[in-house]
Amino acid sequence: MTLAEELHTLLQEEVQILKELVEYGNSQRDALVSYNIEQLEEITRKQQKLSADLRTLEQMRIRFIASMLSLSAREAQVMTLSEVQTKLPQEQAQLFDMTKIQIAALFSKLRGINSINRYLLNRASNSIQDLISVIKSGGDFRDPSMCNVTV
Repeated sequence: MTLAEELHTLLQEEVQILKELVEYGNSQRDALVSYNIEQLEEITRKQQKLSADLRTLEQMRIRFIASMLSLSAREAQVMTLSEVQTKLPQEQAQLFDMTKIQIAALFSKLRGINSINRYLLNRASNSIQDLISVIKSGGDFRDPSMCNVTV
């Protein structure tokens, strides 16, 4: 197996973790919509583990690129996949074309999912704050004009 093939294998492991993060992000959205706290906690634990695994793979990739191309760790860290490709023979560089597309698409999906989930989390937080405010003020929380929370 060539060094380029080894790097490609490492990147495919990162792609797999990104796919799982996208799946958990979608599950997190569903849990936020349904206010399922237990499910949210479980999903968050899994996301944290996957994020740690992804950071580990990223560090491995940086060390691998640094070693493969005789670069410092800092140089390897800021190097894009396209830049790595330019340092490789054409037949090896082609290995990474589809991987680049996959990674870009997955990061785009994750950004979108995280944006929606952040909005839903803020909505839930505001609803809880409204409910607490109504309870503290002694208001009738069954009055629909008091807050946007269904009890």
